[in-house]
Amino acid sequence: MLIREKIERLAQEVHDARSAVARFLLLEANALENMSMQEVAEATFTSKATLVRVAKALGFSGWTAFHKAYVFERKETERLFEGVDTNIPFSKQDRTAQMRSHLAQIYMESVYLTNDLCEDAALEKAASILDESERIVVLGIGANRSLSRIFIQKMVKLGKRVDLCEPADARYFVNTLTFRDCAILISYSGMPPQREPMALIPLCQARGVPMIALTGRHDNVLRQSADVVLTIFSKEDWFAKIASYSSEVSILFLLDLLYSAYFARHYDEHLSYRMENVRAIEQDKTF
Repeated sequence: MLIREKIERLAQEVHDARSAVARFLLLEANALENMSMQEVAEATFTSKATLVRVAKALGFSGWTAFHKAYVFERKETERLFEGVDTNIPFSKQDRTAQMRSHLAQIYMESVYLTNDLCEDAALEKAASILDESERIVVLGIGANRSLSRIFIQKMVKLGKRVDLCEPADARYFVNTLTFRDCAILISYSGMPPQREPMALIPLCQARGVPMIALTGRHDNVLRQSADVVLTIFSKEDWFAKIASYSSEVSILFLLDLLYSAYFARHYDEHLSYRMENVRAIEQDKTF
């Protein structure tokens, strides 16, 4: 798990002085390299003792060890993106061509690194679950719902039933599922347990519904509970980004991988079904 991801988790889970430090570390990560321990304590209105507690909560022996590792991680991640800030990838001074170039780089690197995190065994298992399911339901909130609509449209064109639940009705819908169906749960944070779609995990488990999770690399409730996990890549900071460029591209790519792996299980059949439907629809348009 990336140190940044651990910090994001800490910022969400604790509600004391450590949360203020965690948020500062995410927002001011680039400035941290040249800041002393005392300067960080003053900037966060905390103390050196609190900084040590934060470092230990993140798995380090002390502040110095944490500081060195976190700065190194930031530099290595930035090197992959060659200086493009995924949180704010363009400034008001940038020309349109620069903006296009920076976004293209984020897209390409995000897909490349998502692919690097994806394991063939996990993808094949997920495709098998989809293939064996009578119904598939996609569970998520916010932008994740919008991103999943593209996947749903592709699956429907292969004759596979896929539903996107409204959050208000999700619990009732999941309660109609059985072990013959499956649920795709999308959440980068995968926490807290009381937030959807994580809040629906106990109901899925009680009804024996297989779960495919799309979530971040860090340890979380969704990763612990799902039957198979596909990992979302993200270099964004929750509290500093202007848009979820990296993570949204990663999710779209994973959903395309899911669709493609499912398609490949019955390649000739799916290809024939897809082409016949396209021809029938195009013929209808001529009348």
